[in-house]
Amino acid sequence: MQMNRPTYTIVFTGKPLPDIDTETAVQRLRSGFPGGDRLAGLLSWGQAAVLKKNVPRETALKIRALGKKCGVELALRLEKTAATTPSKAPSPSPSPQKATGVPGREMATCPWCGHWQPAASTCLRCAKPLAGAAKTRAASVPSPPPRPSPPPKKTFRENFRTVRITFLVLLLGVVAFVTWDSQRDATDWKDPLHVMIYPIDGDGSEEVAAFIGDLADGDFDGVETFFQEQADYYGLTLQEPFLFHLAPGVTTLPPAPPEDYSRLKVIWWSLRLRWWVFQSDTWEEKWPTPDIRVFVVYHEAWDNRVMQDSLGLSKSRTGVVHAFADQGMADANKVVIAHEVLHTLGATDKYNMQNLMPVFPDGYAVPGREPLYPQTHAEIMGGRIPVSANRLKMPESLDEVLVGEQTAAEIRWITGP
Repeated sequence: MQMNRPTYTIVFTGKPLPDIDTETAVQRLRSGFPGGDRLAGLLSWGQAAVLKKNVPRETALKIRALGKKCGVELALRLEKTAATTPSKAPSPSPSPQKATGVPGREMATCPWCGHWQPAASTCLRCAKPLAGAAKTRAASVPSPPPRPSPPPKKTFRENFRTVRITFLVLLLGVVAFVTWDSQRDATDWKDPLHVMIYPIDGDGSEEVAAFIGDLADGDFDGVETFFQEQADYYGLTLQEPFLFHLAPGVTTLPPAPPEDYSRLKVIWWSLRLRWWVFQSDTWEEKWPTPDIRVFVVYHEAWDNRVMQDSLGLSKSRTGVVHAFADQGMADANKVVIAHEVLHTLGATDKYNMQNLMPVFPDGYAVPGREPLYPQTHAEIMGGRIPVSANRLKMPESLDEVLVGEQTAAEIRWITGP
């Protein structure tokens, strides 16, 4: 007589473990159990099913452990074993005809293995009790499809992150539109632009303070006249494109721009500058409302003194000019002021940042001149007069400066060069 090794039937009970919710178990089955999609559907409906039969004990324990890891119950049923002898034939398996529906007779589906059979107290296939099994008539009715598992609910942090990103995108869109619309209105040239000059004592000296005290609106008439002549050359119908006004002096210095010009540092500096402009605006009159604000930081005129770079920002229409507190340098200061004013309207630099050479042809006042050198004037955004291919000259006044076609197009005096 030879003994057979015991084997097991693995039954999926259709229930999650007591400490696991159904949604979690469904997700774990789909991602970590072979054939998990089918079991996930059965779990959603609470239906049992036989997974495997005649499985060795070691394999059955591994599969049950995997089911526990996925959060579901797997029952192990020991198969019946018997000694086999040559004189004893194995018991015949139940006739398939017993599982065939007979008209007029009640039928039932086993909740454990899903076997369709005549109604009885136990299942003909797995021998489990059929108590509570769903009963139907002779016609075979297909099992209902598994319910789709609902999507996992978002956490409060995920919902807050979505709202925050949406708000920031909308805010950036509004800021971009307002900036674009403001820039377009500023250069429609239907009305003069009011440029407010805010003097600042950059050295805190009595000499600079006395120079600022002697300033008046008329000191900037030369810049107005320069823009009038250049606009008339390009056929602008507005007779006075710019009107300059002198505001009371500012007592604090603007924040210095970052030295390395990294993106984050420039953004942070720009925000600080805007806040400083808001706090430092000394113009309290109701009219005119400044369209462009230029803060002129005056310094003592020392020999060979290197000035900090001036700048103009188009988004806030703000300029910061470093100038000499010397009447002999007043005309040269006006060139820098005119340059930065055009920056606030979108005009770009037209010189090489490395060697300061004007870029041909846009950085040349008369690019079609023959011979090309020496040029007699500087293009306002080119900054310097190229007298030869490698030699430059600083313009001493606005009489030596012109507005080139590319610059005129950028500030919408003309439609294009």
